[in-house]
Amino acid sequence: QMKDPTFNFDPQRWGIVEGKTTSGIALRNRDILESIMIEAKDLGVTTFKIDKMDAYFEVSLVTSGTTNENFYPWVEGINVPSNFNLVLSDNTKLRVFPNNRDRYTLISVYDAQNITVSGGNLFGDRDEHDYSSGDSHEWGHVMELKGAVNTTISNVRMVDGAGDGVKISSINFTYQDNYSPSNNVTV
Repeated sequence: QMKDPTFNFDPQRWGIVEGKTTSGIALRNRDILESIMIEAKDLGVTTFKIDKMDAYFEVSLVTSGTTNENFYPWVEGINVPSNFNLVLSDNTKLRVFPNNRDRYTLISVYDAQNITVSGGNLFGDRDEHDYSSGDSHEWGHVMELKGAVNTTISNVRMVDGAGDGVKISSINFTYQDNYSPSNNVTV
């Protein structure tokens, strides 16, 4: 267990590569950030702070380690765990690595509760996106809340998604037994 429930994330210490990079390094950035948040939470951290960081994150590839072609943007994005406060500063810049997917999510709150995300700058890939497939590509979201409960998003700058800044939805449909709506969400 950590002595302090607040963790200050140092990108260099954990191997985050900042600035323009390759898809492989941006994928490793995604894996590092998500895994450190989960590990910190498991050690009793409730507030995870990121100050100066400007990095790209690959969120358009299946990261589950399988060759399965099922792609779920809310799973492949950077997932914030339940009972957690993600605090970003004006110096925090998280960016979608340019891709050709018709859908993606940079930051995801999926089937989770009691979360606060505050501050920071989240960037999609609108101007560098590859639209060559001819699809509409309207589902590239900078943040997605799917089955999110008791969640607050405040003072977060979300720009340049190929689709929207934020998408709020349920898991499944009302007529299904495993329906899980987003509930008590404040943006």
